[in-house]
Amino acid sequence: MNRPECFPDRIRWRGLVGAVLLGFALSGCVSLNLAPDYDPVMDQTVTKLHAETAAFFEKMLSATGNERAYSANKEFYARALGTVEAMGTRAENLEAELESKPLSENFSTLRAQYVDMRLLHQTNPPKGALASAKQSFDQLFRAILMHIRTLKTGTTDSTGS
Repeated sequence: MNRPECFPDRIRWRGLVGAVLLGFALSGCVSLNLAPDYDPVMDQTVTKLHAETAAFFEKMLSATGNERAYSANKEFYARALGTVEAMGTRAENLEAELESKPLSENFSTLRAQYVDMRLLHQTNPPKGALASAKQSFDQLFRAILMHIRTLKTGTTDSTGS
């Protein structure tokens, strides 16, 4: 009756295998991705688009006459919407394996804001409406850039340190 004697060895062997597998998992040999990787191109492009959009609003708030007309600024909307489409596609690819897709959703919201702003601009809006739209854009850009910075630094500290 050797069976009872080898039973404890099997338990020890299974425990050793389990411990080794757990060690690999904890050491990083097995990875679980909970957030997309940092994308420096996205960071630079969004920062540039934010600057261009801020300059556009400053121009609209100080411009008069034809300078302020939609027809004189169509190109801005085409460039901005093209950039947002490209960044949205990058975000979708980065977040493809994730359950939550905050960057993709933010770029979708940003695209909708540009479309709404283009429609508003065609009505020759008052400066107060433009100032409000600028504030809305700034808020969304801050959220996107904070998310990108979090991917870069691995921290949610809003001070950037």
